[in-house]
Amino acid sequence: MSISFSHHIYLSTPSILTFVCNPFAIMNYSSMRVLVFILISLFAFNGSAQTYKQKKKRKQHFANPRLHKPLYRWVTGDYLRHGIQVAVGPTYLLTNLEVPQREITYGGRPALYQFDPAGKLGLYGEIGMVHITKRPRKFIQYYDWSLGYKHFGGKEELQLDLLNSSGEIQSSEFGSGDFNLGYAFARFGVHNVIQLNPRNFIDHALGVNLDFRVGGGNMEYVGSSLPETQFFQNDLVSQLNYEIGYGFKINGGFFIIPGVRMPVMEIYEWRTGNPSLEWYSSTYQPLMMKLKFVWLFKKDPNRCPPVEVNSKDREMMRKM
Repeated sequence: MSISFSHHIYLSTPSILTFVCNPFAIMNYSSMRVLVFILISLFAFNGSAQTYKQKKKRKQHFANPRLHKPLYRWVTGDYLRHGIQVAVGPTYLLTNLEVPQREITYGGRPALYQFDPAGKLGLYGEIGMVHITKRPRKFIQYYDWSLGYKHFGGKEELQLDLLNSSGEIQSSEFGSGDFNLGYAFARFGVHNVIQLNPRNFIDHALGVNLDFRVGGGNMEYVGSSLPETQFFQNDLVSQLNYEIGYGFKINGGFFIIPGVRMPVMEIYEWRTGNPSLEWYSSTYQPLMMKLKFVWLFKKDPNRCPPVEVNSKDREMMRKM
């Protein structure tokens, strides 16, 4: 059976029922990538605007919660700069709202086809370590790494309308595919913190993840299909990701940070730079909602703190 494709595209508007049954469908991932770009720009702006310099005026000093009551005390605190982090949460695959309809020649006859993808809820979890910078910094306050597992699920439906010589629909064929993808992953991120008050802060980060598929991967289609349009993601995936969260300082060494994470650019398998997962004939943008817990290690009360040496003193010691 010969199949040829034309470049005519028709857009169908999603029904109200789509939004009611699938509330995540309203989150168009193209729009979300624009939002993520804005947030990343704020990452850089916030870092350039922050300062840890001592205020000259007493009033200015006490009005600055980062100086008066910082989230972490580098010298006088009771906790080390390192700790354990654990994060868990649901995952979802975002899809485009518009369902384009395209023309093809199917079995020698003109036809119209459209793919309607949708995501499903999944779960993820990770465990790793947090490392606060040795001194207060403008751009990066801490970095972290973790190992974990994440599960994504989705489906795709095909509608193929066969046309007669007058261009009217004579008959229709349908097909569908359902898949689940399980990945073991490693991740590294650098974090910038916007302190709102002594107990609350905004935490956003840029990171890199390396994923390897260890489960799922159904490629079968039920009913009619168009194999020429299909592409299946490589087992190995690497992406640049962005995350943002709102943090709560429970005590000096315990933090809770609910937030979201999503990839913003693909690294491997590089095709167009689009970080979406490709399965069947559609693309799916991963979204991870997380609840992150951070526990810093306690300092040994019997151990003397290290003596900080500035650059001038270090230079003088070299000359001696």
